[in-house]
Amino acid sequence: MIRPLRVAHGVAWLTMAIILPVVISAALIARHLAPPEPNAPTISGTKQSSTRGTFFLRREGNTLVIGAARAVEYPDVLVYWSPDSHSISEKSKLLGPFISGSLDRYTIPPGPGVVVLYSAAKEQVIDSAPLGGSQ
Repeated sequence: MIRPLRVAHGVAWLTMAIILPVVISAALIARHLAPPEPNAPTISGTKQSSTRGTFFLRREGNTLVIGAARAVEYPDVLVYWSPDSHSISEKSKLLGPFISGSLDRYTIPPGPGVVVLYSAAKEQVIDSAPLGGSQ
């Protein structure tokens, strides 16, 4: 009884060793890297793009309107307002999370500054854009 079970088990493992790599390879080839965004929101009027082209923004008084220009492939993206640099410092103010595929509105201080996208998980600046004083 044990011999037939060992043979059946050996055949099952050999079959899986041949079929599983083929199935996994086919799945990796067929997958989409980034989901298409056919209804991506846009900002009407004059807008400004970021340094690396990740997002676009417009200032409306003390309100910042920001949207993704392309898919952001970083986890836990946060929006910061920095008064003087393209990086995060003690003077930077957290505005909120950045959600790709929607227009986000944040209240910002008057005066010039820099909008910074920061990935908390990767602990790095993704992109930034200087913004002039209130309009």
